[in-house]
Amino acid sequence: MSARAVLTGGAVLLAGCAAKPLPPVVRYAPTQACAQVPDIGGAIRLGPGKKSGETLSTPVTADTPCLAGGSDFSTPYIVYALPSAIDNRVVEVGGMLEPQRSFPATVATLDAAGKRVRTFASELYLIRSDRYSVQFAPRADERYVLVTVDPALVGISYDRVETGVNTTYIGTAYGAISWRSGADNMVSRSYSYEGTVLATVFDKTEK
Repeated sequence: MSARAVLTGGAVLLAGCAAKPLPPVVRYAPTQACAQVPDIGGAIRLGPGKKSGETLSTPVTADTPCLAGGSDFSTPYIVYALPSAIDNRVVEVGGMLEPQRSFPATVATLDAAGKRVRTFASELYLIRSDRYSVQFAPRADERYVLVTVDPALVGISYDRVETGVNTTYIGTAYGAISWRSGADNMVSRSYSYEGTVLATVFDKTEK
């Protein structure tokens, strides 16, 4: 992201240049052979050492490892390793709401051997703030989180009213000033094979 300075009546207006939004990908074309089982050895660790509420962002592209789901279906996948201390923890995992697309995540938990322990009903997946996600409290026998795509949602578009906040900065002879303005906008997105997965661990005891 770059910024430019514009002189306006003796003041300096800083404006950010936003990157071009990425379009939804509705045809999956992985660049590698798909595995039959997920590789838990390459799991991305969620804590310790992560502050409560800190979010990990993982891109999903054609180069992301994939799983073979049948003769006519394969899916990119990500594996997260749960923190060893799970008491009072809540995990939230889902696809980021990008300007034009969202990754429709399907989440399952795995045990220490990589076997499925738990999946989550479709009604538990909701749009929460910046992502389409599911929340859950880890159980004692759960060690990993497997994220794949829900193929039934790929290509489906939806409209949503969102409030955007813009911050404008102006430098004057007396110092810098800023103000914020907001407006409701109708945003249209499509579910996509590619996107970004967000994973967050919250400590329920922190305030």
